[in-house]
Amino acid sequence: MKNNGKQIFLVFMKNLGIALLIIGVIIGVGIASYMLTYRYYRNKQIDSDDTEVITKYDDILNQVEASTEDVSTNFIFVKDNNNNIRAFMIEICNTNTNNMDYITIPVGTQYTLPTKMYINLMAISEEIPQIVKLSRLRTYFPKKMEDEQAFGYASIIIENILDIKKSYFTVIDYDTYAARYKKQKIKLKYSKTKKGNDSEEAATTTETTTETTVETVAKPETVKQNMAIHVANEDYLNELMEVYGDKDKTMEYLEEEYKKEGYVSNLNVNLKIGYVESYVKSDPHYFHYWGIPSKKGRDGYFKIDSVTAKKFIKSLKKNQETYDSEQFDGSGKKVKQNISKLTKGTLDKDKDKDKDKDSEKKNKKKKDTEKEDTGDTEETLSSKDFDIIVLNATGVSGVAANTEARLEEDGLHVGEVGDYTGGTLTQTKIVVKEDGMGEDLKEYFTDAVIETGSPAKDYDIEIDVGTNDSAQ
Repeated sequence: MKNNGKQIFLVFMKNLGIALLIIGVIIGVGIASYMLTYRYYRNKQIDSDDTEVITKYDDILNQVEASTEDVSTNFIFVKDNNNNIRAFMIEICNTNTNNMDYITIPVGTQYTLPTKMYINLMAISEEIPQIVKLSRLRTYFPKKMEDEQAFGYASIIIENILDIKKSYFTVIDYDTYAARYKKQKIKLKYSKTKKGNDSEEAATTTETTTETTVETVAKPETVKQNMAIHVANEDYLNELMEVYGDKDKTMEYLEEEYKKEGYVSNLNVNLKIGYVESYVKSDPHYFHYWGIPSKKGRDGYFKIDSVTAKKFIKSLKKNQETYDSEQFDGSGKKVKQNISKLTKGTLDKDKDKDKDKDSEKKNKKKKDTEKEDTGDTEETLSSKDFDIIVLNATGVSGVAANTEARLEEDGLHVGEVGDYTGGTLTQTKIVVKEDGMGEDLKEYFTDAVIETGSPAKDYDIEIDVGTNDSAQ
């Protein structure tokens, strides 16, 4: 019996070994077949699309070729020793107004490359993924590749994200950036721009009842986002002021910039000096700094609103008013930056049919006067200027903390959260110190009521979250 059992076991092991061998061969053949097929079709695709892919991307500097314009767009990359992009700005130099605008794009921006662009770039570097991160753009291309070429590719990707064309690009090293710039926290607010193919009718809705037909026009969506933007620090401002107003010193300063280690640009120094007249007249204290229309997702990455960003950049480039005052007070405190006036509307109808500004001011003044005469107090106070306490009146754990997170995300200041001691509330209650406060908080809750009274712990506003809002 023992011999029979041993024989059966040996036969089983032999058959198992044969089966595993066959499976291994099948898997091996499958992998080999896949690799051969992949290489065959990849090579075939590159061969068949020779003029569309290889020629186009070997000749990529034709797309990245620098140009000088009355209103130039300069992509500024900040690179560290590990080839990571630590900061990115768009510089707009307007030689008509002598304005200098700087737009920060968070390096934590993520973007999915269109399939055709991805295939084309794969012909350049197999390391590039389809979902790219702005901070990693340089690392997707070989280290041995010249920076001018690598950042040429990176510029094309950013042009595609924003749907704009740059004039030229510049690369500076991180040490230079750190010595010149600081971060300014802002609460960005903008109105989403409609796509160019959206008609006016698309923005209207019609509601029909048995008696009347009512047509309403949809308001543009408002987006709010906290972010940090790059602004010149005092040392850099002092450095620029030493050459401000002096053409010879400015030219010398630009020439020295090009000699610095790590400085790369596809615009040669002679063409750069072509902007000297504007640089000489542009007071560094009046430079303006902006955040790009974008939203930070739950994954921690920013996603740029390309349509709105394009409209915003276009509006800045068309600005005809010369800046004559400082944008920030220098305190370093978080500031509100509302760019809605620069992003409203439909992109393809942006022919700047600007209304007469004096007329607008007169109409506004007239309306304000009418409100005063009639006692109309429609104007409300922004809750972002007040300290808020949030209390949980639901009996459900975590509601106050969730509410705090929602409010803080939109730039409101919640100083404290806790539990409401007056029992369970169904309807959210907002207690304010003065009439007119808290009206802008209603949008966060379902049928919230506002009471004027004494908020807890001497806060300006107290929010007692009821069960109607426990799921938000």
